[in-house]
Amino acid sequence: MKNYHLKMLISSCVLGLLLTIAHPANAQHSVNITNKTIAQAIKVIEGNTGYKFFYAENLPDFNKKVNFKIDNKSIETILTSLLKDTEIAYVIKSPKQIILSKKTSQISDPKATSGTFTIRGQVKGSDGEPLIGASIISTNNIGTITDLDGNYELQLTQPTTLTYTYIGYTPIKVKVSKSETKNITLESSDVILDDVVVVGYGTQKKINLTGSVQSINSEDILRRNVSTGSAALQGVIPGLTAIQSSGQPGADNASIKIRGLGSLNSATSPLVLIDGVEGDMNRIDLNSVESITVLKDAASASIYGSRASNGVILITTKRGSEGKVKLTFNGYAGFNTPTTLPTPTSAIEYMQAVDVARANADQAPLYTQTIDIYQNGGVDNINYYDTDWRNEVIKESALIQNYSLSISGGNDITKLFATAGYYAQDGLIDNNKFTRTSLRVNTDTKVNKWMKLGVDIGIRQSTAKSPVMDTAANIIGKALTMTPIMSGINADGTWGYGINGTNPIAMVRNGCVTNSTAPEYTARTTLSIDPFDGFNIFGAYTWKRADGETNAFVKPYQVYENGVSKGEFPTTGSSKSEQRTKTVTKQYNLQGTYEKNFHKNYLKALVGFQSEELNYSYLLAGRKNYYYDGYEELVNGDISTASNSSSKYAWAMLSYFFRINYAYDDRYLLEVNGRYDGTSRFKKGHRWGFFPSVSAGWRISEENFFESAKSVVSNLKIRASYGELGNQAISGYYPYASSIGSATSYGYWFDKELATGVAQIQLANEAITWEKSKQINTGLDLGLFNNRFNATFDYYIKDITDMLQQFPVPLFVGMTAPWENAGSMRNKGWELSLTWQDRVGNLNYYIKGNLSDVKNEVTDLYGKESPYEFITYSDLYQGINSLDKEHYDLALILPDTARTLSPQLLDKIYDAYDAGIQAIQLHTLVEGCKGFRFKFRVMRDEIKNSLYRAGNTQFGLSSNLLGTNMAIDLAWLQKNLKSSKTNIERKLLRQNIYIDYLPEAIVYCESYPTCPYRKRPRKMISYLLPSLLEGNWSFLNRIMQLLIPSPLKLCIFVGIYALLMTAYNWTSSFGWWSILFGLFIVYSLAIPDYLVEDKKKKKHSIWRKKHLSSELKKTPA
Repeated sequence: MKNYHLKMLISSCVLGLLLTIAHPANAQHSVNITNKTIAQAIKVIEGNTGYKFFYAENLPDFNKKVNFKIDNKSIETILTSLLKDTEIAYVIKSPKQIILSKKTSQISDPKATSGTFTIRGQVKGSDGEPLIGASIISTNNIGTITDLDGNYELQLTQPTTLTYTYIGYTPIKVKVSKSETKNITLESSDVILDDVVVVGYGTQKKINLTGSVQSINSEDILRRNVSTGSAALQGVIPGLTAIQSSGQPGADNASIKIRGLGSLNSATSPLVLIDGVEGDMNRIDLNSVESITVLKDAASASIYGSRASNGVILITTKRGSEGKVKLTFNGYAGFNTPTTLPTPTSAIEYMQAVDVARANADQAPLYTQTIDIYQNGGVDNINYYDTDWRNEVIKESALIQNYSLSISGGNDITKLFATAGYYAQDGLIDNNKFTRTSLRVNTDTKVNKWMKLGVDIGIRQSTAKSPVMDTAANIIGKALTMTPIMSGINADGTWGYGINGTNPIAMVRNGCVTNSTAPEYTARTTLSIDPFDGFNIFGAYTWKRADGETNAFVKPYQVYENGVSKGEFPTTGSSKSEQRTKTVTKQYNLQGTYEKNFHKNYLKALVGFQSEELNYSYLLAGRKNYYYDGYEELVNGDISTASNSSSKYAWAMLSYFFRINYAYDDRYLLEVNGRYDGTSRFKKGHRWGFFPSVSAGWRISEENFFESAKSVVSNLKIRASYGELGNQAISGYYPYASSIGSATSYGYWFDKELATGVAQIQLANEAITWEKSKQINTGLDLGLFNNRFNATFDYYIKDITDMLQQFPVPLFVGMTAPWENAGSMRNKGWELSLTWQDRVGNLNYYIKGNLSDVKNEVTDLYGKESPYEFITYSDLYQGINSLDKEHYDLALILPDTARTLSPQLLDKIYDAYDAGIQAIQLHTLVEGCKGFRFKFRVMRDEIKNSLYRAGNTQFGLSSNLLGTNMAIDLAWLQKNLKSSKTNIERKLLRQNIYIDYLPEAIVYCESYPTCPYRKRPRKMISYLLPSLLEGNWSFLNRIMQLLIPSPLKLCIFVGIYALLMTAYNWTSSFGWWSILFGLFIVYSLAIPDYLVEDKKKKKHSIWRKKHLSSELKKTPA
């Protein structure tokens, strides 16, 4: 908006004279206005008549709906119909200027009345140019606007405050009370905070953004004169790196990363959406792009869920606007030249350098006689060569050209934007070229007042040609390293031998090329319905097809040296290959948006779903041995050398998403996003993931206490966000399944003939799921000096967990490793963007700088490192205190008899520890116990542990520590373990530390474990008296456990007493026998199921003895 008034001057003062000649004052015009507001109708009249309207922004009745149709009438008739029954007056200024004002303003009634005073003057911009149509409004809503020279005059009846406003400038308030001249200069405000920024599935005001979002417009894009979208973003967005690794035509795209590397094996590039559909930003004509928006943090990108872990780039194409048809042509042509190339040496210089090197190595010279021959004119390109490989292979420059023709326009019913583009780039070697032709048509049709229909068509085709025998980069590399005494082109025009037949000159000139054609077709239909004010329903269907066709023909060239044929190269002979690919993508969108302003509150809610499916097919065929020139079709090759391969896959995703925006008085901002994604890349049960985010912002500059600082600090906002994202874009579309391959190498011999067979080639892992990314972002937005200076700062932390990886498997397995969710990574960094925009006279300029830093750290490569340590001990005190509590949090103490651990034992311990449990009792199970005594002891302990489990879950009672097979907080243990004889249980009880019992965490032992410290005392006084003295009354928990005797002792006691009572008085013994029977029932129910299961049932274990022994002795890395 910073050139607004300048554009108005040009249109009024220059074009206006021509328009006046073409359209005299009594020119006839026709307009058709149907159910439009006055503001909308003005734009239609401007487009149909060529007049320009100037008015204050707060004129009354601007939202009033009008309907009229006028054919071949004057502009006055049109204005009368437009402003009928309104409080708006008009004045026609020549040439073709219409000034609107409130009817009470002095433009409509120039006669002064008694008791009034007059304010007159001129309004200029900061560059000294008069501002046409600047608004001057008093507090009682009397006002006027400036004329073509920026002059104004306003008559008032009482003292008041005048507000001077103009689009793109900072308003000024001036108090007046008497007649005087007020010349006003408005300062430019180049950053308009009400600018709308494209975000996921919609738009938002720039002032309301709470996430890390940055965008560039079409002017910034075209100013750079680049051919690809990725190159247009280089150095523009902080935190975004665009690295171009090749300059080859068609392959000079930049690799984009946002805030560092986001994964080790999954996709690391951001999601690119062109008008809401995934696409390649390097294939679009940049002349058709309206804006590019980059979503960098989870708050802004989480509405795209599992595909936004690496950020999102939104590309919005241009659309038609209401008004006269506008034709635009853009184009440029230039040359690409190598910046730095090594200077080749002559043959004599090369040989002299070799002889000097040999002399330095105490070796005899090699080229003394040959140098004499060369110096006497012996170069004949038959026996002696002086080949300038660089000059023969590499061009001095390569032509590049880009042209675009676009047309836009429309009326209140239909709008159109269409563009056709052509781009061509030659390579620095022969037979190397890339071209791209594109056509895009975007149409918008208003079906009725509440329904709009959009149809977008895109067609693009690129062609590429390159040498078939090697890549362009390798050929250039060979040309720069080949020595000049090697034969390139012989005197008779035949190809030289080069190095063992490798001749880069022949490679680029022999005519053997790879030709690729890649057409792409896109069709998108949208329907927008506004059933009532503030509510919108939007639906879209997109169909896209991308084909690929590559033909490569290899024709060997004959090489000669010293007049003798050296055969042909390549030695494999002639060959032809053809490749076909087809990718069809279908996408369905349906979303509803509700937007409402009430008092100082703003609310916007979005909910929708998206379905996407992709089908891909691939076919490759080839033959060798083509004996006749001109017969180079695939069918003419030797059929015995025929080969072919093909593949086909499909992929689908279903998503549900929502977003809620709330703002109070444009000061306090809140945004909540969520997306629920399901993908076919994972097996049922692991396909769905929910990815939420929340962000908030505070516009401090809008607070009342900040009013005094706004003359310097125009805008100040702080924001923070947290969100979770996912990633599932790994190679292959069925990573959870085993792969079956077919080839002769998997074949079988039948009747002395090898038949093609199939075999499993990849291991499966059905449990894989999303990579997960948790991101925190804090930011500051600052604007100074009427937003001429702007700064944005962000600090972020990004934690990636459950990374999808493949770990090596032994070679004897004979298959590819399965995918696993393992490992984690952290990215953290900061970004700073500084911008200064200003105007000096008619010169607009801006200075922009970006600075960012990111650190990527793999915190866990294999997913098996943890802050826990397994130990064995001969001396418990010495073993515990040898551990570094800075690296380890928990000590798991196992006996020497431990042989196997139950599945997920570590996970269960970790969960309890993370929940705040400092002492954990594991379940001990003795394997292979012999003798009645040991079996009876196992049974007794099983029943006792089962009762402890009931006490834990039902009554919240603490368990007993058995003295081994336990996990204890390492920091607590090192602090309280004074010697190997320290009674750990007593200290835990005295400090009221809860002991959790985990019956599912089983330690299988070879024999019954022994207690590593002295036998626990059973006298209550050992803990009762200290607890009373310390005022710790939770000892009642412990008393309850000790008062309950062990199940075996209780049954024996009741049984003996029942026998005695029977012998003494059998009639009174029935009660005791009933008690004994009840105890047996209770204790039998408490026996764990696995004690009575079939002994042949497979034991649950993940570690056997040989693995466990080494794991127990693991020490910190």
